[in-house]
Amino acid sequence: KDRGNNWIDIGIGLPDVPTSAVFIDPIFPSHIYVGNDIGVFVSTDEGASWHDFRAGLPEVVSVLDLTISVVNRKLRAATHGNGVFQVKLLEEPINVNISEIDLDIDDLQIFPNPSKDFFNIKFNTVVKNDFKMSIINSVGESIFVENIQNHIGEYHNSISFKKNPKGIYFLVIQTKDGKVKKKLILQ
Repeated sequence: KDRGNNWIDIGIGLPDVPTSAVFIDPIFPSHIYVGNDIGVFVSTDEGASWHDFRAGLPEVVSVLDLTISVVNRKLRAATHGNGVFQVKLLEEPINVNISEIDLDIDDLQIFPNPSKDFFNIKFNTVVKNDFKMSIINSVGESIFVENIQNHIGEYHNSISFKKNPKGIYFLVIQTKDGKVKKKLILQ
């Protein structure tokens, strides 16, 4: 922040591998993308926390350079021996630190988490309510949406992730009173 006179380590939470490229989004300067020996990672809070951003990349790939396509707001990753990949830049920050608001939900359980192919989602409601349950990927795209009308009692659903790439996902349960957001890890 002061032209290199002082440095702060913002790599806490990143894999301990060599990092070759750093890109800061000019529209959202708190979004920092890094390319390292296993892929691409992103921080939406100036490096305070990091998230896997490897959707669409090979499982492990050395990323040597990151650039932006200004025309379509896509991040381009140049790899070692695997070509060039591009993915849409994030528009909204990923925030995994949303606290639970009282939504009349009791005993929210997500299991197994981390998982290799499916997540069980289970909770109880004590008051009749309408819920919107979504699962979003690290780019902010919804990969699962369910609207639950006038629900009271136990809810249970097993959601398959067999066709989704490994990475970080977020379960969002929303009512008119607020929302709960929980991290899902697909290995």
